[in-house]
Amino acid sequence: IYCWGSRISIYTGLPTIIGWEWHQRQQRWGYQWMVEERLRDADLLYRTTDAATGLGLLEKYGVRYVIVGQVERLYYPEPGLAKFERMPGLALAYDRLGVKIYQVGG
Repeated sequence: IYCWGSRISIYTGLPTIIGWEWHQRQQRWGYQWMVEERLRDADLLYRTTDAATGLGLLEKYGVRYVIVGQVERLYYPEPGLAKFERMPGLALAYDRLGVKIYQVGG
């Protein structure tokens, strides 16, 4: 079963920085270093409190939307998630029932 971290990509078809880890490893066996890099970067994006680091990662992967919902709150510390509120270049596109979606460049 796919993990819920990729739920938005699964249901919308929009790309994600990294999909289900084991599936990525199986399908990209010769590119383990790239899978590892994406795992680290996705984790850093949500953990860092530094807006410049976050913006650099969003740009690196061409991210258009950032999701902060129940799943993200379970896995990542609040200070890392709170930076999206004040990050330049992000606009709150959706805020309902504990889910916030930020549009990059919005």
